[in-house]
Amino acid sequence: MLLYVVGEMAVTRKLNTDFFAPVLLHTPYLVGADLVSRTGRRLEVRAELREETTQKLVASADGLFVVVTLAHFTDAAGKASPARNGENDDSREAMGNRHP
Repeated sequence: MLLYVVGEMAVTRKLNTDFFAPVLLHTPYLVGADLVSRTGRRLEVRAELREETTQKLVASADGLFVVVTLAHFTDAAGKASPARNGENDDSREAMGNRHP
């Protein structure tokens, strides 16, 4: 979404989300986002999720994003460690399994 808001690629640094009601399947929602501020590569963004028919606020979020170039992704792909047993070390740690 940031690509559309600011016209540049960005990665998430921090994202805080508040839910005020359940987000239901097969229910149309409206999403709105605004660029709150920009300082260099740092972007502060605020977003809302509203039920389409009632306009009821279902969730809101505040985030901090960092503008990056395409090289951020292509360089990272070249530095990735080879997978072992279908997982890499990062995925093991993220899932709480720290044993080799």
